[in-house]
Amino acid sequence: EYAEFRVSDICAGSGSTMWFGLYAGEVVKYEPNGGEKLGHESFETSPPGAWQRCGEKDGLDVGRGISIFETRDKTIWTASDNALKGVNRYQGGAWTHMSLQPYGGFYDVHTSLLETEDGTLWIGGQWGRLSVLREGIWVTYRGGEEGQLPIPTTRIVDLLQASDGAIWMVGLGESPVRLDIERVRWRTYRNLRFQCESADGSLWFISSDRAVVRRSVDTWTRYDLTDGLMDHPTRIVTDKGGVPWVSGSHDSTAATTRLDGSRWLLNTHQNLSQAVG
Repeated sequence: EYAEFRVSDICAGSGSTMWFGLYAGEVVKYEPNGGEKLGHESFETSPPGAWQRCGEKDGLDVGRGISIFETRDKTIWTASDNALKGVNRYQGGAWTHMSLQPYGGFYDVHTSLLETEDGTLWIGGQWGRLSVLREGIWVTYRGGEEGQLPIPTTRIVDLLQASDGAIWMVGLGESPVRLDIERVRWRTYRNLRFQCESADGSLWFISSDRAVVRRSVDTWTRYDLTDGLMDHPTRIVTDKGGVPWVSGSHDSTAATTRLDGSRWLLNTHQNLSQAVG
């Protein structure tokens, strides 16, 4: 039994493996059919699942609020928002640790990870630092007036790659930025926070005035209370059927809604907290 299991990030690994980054600065691996040992004590095994937990004693050097990601070569990467910690990698049955400061990182605050289709690893950091591992070489790009690229100047809190290969990045409190890798072209949408891409290629945003915005090819659609949306949307995801769902709150009550044609079907959840994040 875990004394504290507050999850800051979750990652679907290879096979049926799931990885959990805990706020306390530890990583937990769940493998339904057991599997390899991580070189640390197994705190709980309850067939048919196996839970394995690791921290500093296993070579993991990470702060609170972990971000976790698995690349296609089955390497696990972790980072955190602790300025005194760095990036961790689990490969070949062992954890290794490194700092990105020698490569131009600002402290070691890193809160987003992404692997693009070409196998490049992107790590978003503090004050507009974007560290990139390509073919074994680290390069860090900087935002701001003296930066090489128009990267958000605050902490980069999310990185996503769209179906057209473009990279979307979100800086804390800033508008989303789109990087067209092939054309080396950046695009910024003011007062919009990028959320996700649906199966039909539509891009979904939440606006600064609490509306949901959809971009489909060159058509923009805005949804608000008059369309059945809640009064305070906070997150958008799509299910396996491609249907967009929005979570947040309505009249200070936790709420979710899904798109049914052109209308949103709103549900409130009285027994939950004031909002669903």
